[in-house]
Amino acid sequence: MKTIPLKIRIQNNITISDKDCWLLPPHKGCNGYAKLKVQGVHKRAHRVAYEAFVGPIPEGMLVLHRCDIRHCVNPEHLFVGTAKQNTQDMIEKGRARFVGRPKKLV
Repeated sequence: MKTIPLKIRIQNNITISDKDCWLLPPHKGCNGYAKLKVQGVHKRAHRVAYEAFVGPIPEGMLVLHRCDIRHCVNPEHLFVGTAKQNTQDMIEKGRARFVGRPKKLV
């Protein structure tokens, strides 16, 4: 059986939004993220897309969304960052939900 290259699999299954997001259906129980099965393992689709279109994800880094759409896999909307950068991005975009007073990030 011939395996379809990952880039083609992704591009064949996306819906493009009016904001140029490449949308895959969100996976139930995955907090709005899409998943793809790669070599028998389910992985978060935005991480798979980043690796397929951009390159390896450095050890310990996250893949963040410029568009804030969790099931978007457009490589132009994805970038790597630390957990701290992810939190800062969330705060700056007004997506943070704090209990009590927010902590100041250094």
